[in-house]
Amino acid sequence: MNCIVPAQNMKILSKAINALAKVGDEIYLEADEEKLTFTTLNMSKTVCSQCSFMKSFFSSYFVETKDSPGSAASTTCKLFMKSVLPLFKGNLEKKLEFLKVEYEKESDFILLKMKYKYDQIMMIHKLRLMDSETLSVGITPNSGVNNLCGNSSLFTQILSMFNLSDSEITLEIMNSRLVARNFYVGGATNPKLMRVEVKLSAGEFLIFDVKNNTNINFALRPLRTVISFAENFNLPIGLNFDSGGKPLTFLMKHPTFNLHFIVSTLNPNRDLQSSMASTSLPASTQRNNNLHISIEDQQALANENWDEFDLQNNQNNSFISMMNRASSTRSDVDGVVAVEKPNTLKKMNSLNLDDPHLKTNGDQYRDDADVISQSSDSPRDKRMKLIFSRCYEPTIVEPDLGKVYVGNSDSE
Repeated sequence: MNCIVPAQNMKILSKAINALAKVGDEIYLEADEEKLTFTTLNMSKTVCSQCSFMKSFFSSYFVETKDSPGSAASTTCKLFMKSVLPLFKGNLEKKLEFLKVEYEKESDFILLKMKYKYDQIMMIHKLRLMDSETLSVGITPNSGVNNLCGNSSLFTQILSMFNLSDSEITLEIMNSRLVARNFYVGGATNPKLMRVEVKLSAGEFLIFDVKNNTNINFALRPLRTVISFAENFNLPIGLNFDSGGKPLTFLMKHPTFNLHFIVSTLNPNRDLQSSMASTSLPASTQRNNNLHISIEDQQALANENWDEFDLQNNQNNSFISMMNRASSTRSDVDGVVAVEKPNTLKKMNSLNLDDPHLKTNGDQYRDDADVISQSSDSPRDKRMKLIFSRCYEPTIVEPDLGKVYVGNSDSE
């Protein structure tokens, strides 16, 4: 392969390679008798970009034919994008006189010879090739039934309505209008996202041929790259698609070259139904039932010895029942039931509160409003009383009442 790019076409070649560099890290070169094609693919294989330069784009173009009869003349090789991109920075159309590309079959290198206008300088770049591979894209740019075409200024105005942080765009295409949104109806909402919706009529496009109404969702980054390239050369942008979930193609055509991006899309309606069907209501209900107990309390309940707790409650209940039988026996002897309750309270207040048998339940005999029934406790109440047991402990000690620790500072 031997071709020469004149200085007036260096800007087109430079912008095309920089646009391809925003998609993939590897660039494929394929040359036949009619055109030279650059192709790249991103890592996730969701965006494919291809730029073809016709034979008329070059001042000199020659490709060696194959020896076997009946086979098309084609030369393929693959390069690292990082090795090619630094050579096409700056205003090369003002510096270079021409660029010559030389490649021989079965070679491990490709030569790029740059002839500068001043001082007759010839700079030769020798780039090592990667493993020889051929990238075939099974999707043609005009495979869809729907076709849209508009000026680059129209798409620039649409893109200016959206934020730089927006990563996706949803298009709702109907027979008479197009609606562009940065969200899809019924999807998950982001409270920090400013919703944008732009409505365009069919008359604002150069071509508006829609056979089937559809909704498509795709990434905004390839569209930004396409608009940036089209603005430099005032090219119209065409959209070719079928329906949501099938590839979308951005087309830019010129008599000497063409560039197209093939982007994968999503169907918002289908994705919404699948996400709603996967929602589990029992899981959310189970999660809400545990909101009133903290993680520390749950760990404490799991590590607690409930057998010892039940044994302690049984001892306290037997002591209280014994005291109740003693008070009932005394009331039967005296024959007066109404007078026995205050006498019983006096006797309970005279007990020693330091007794370990009464330390837990000493507050039950001080006030009838604080009495907690021991016989009708459920397991849940027992756990709660164990956790909040310190809430029922006395906060005032009677011997400390009336004791003066610091005297009055005033003499009066």
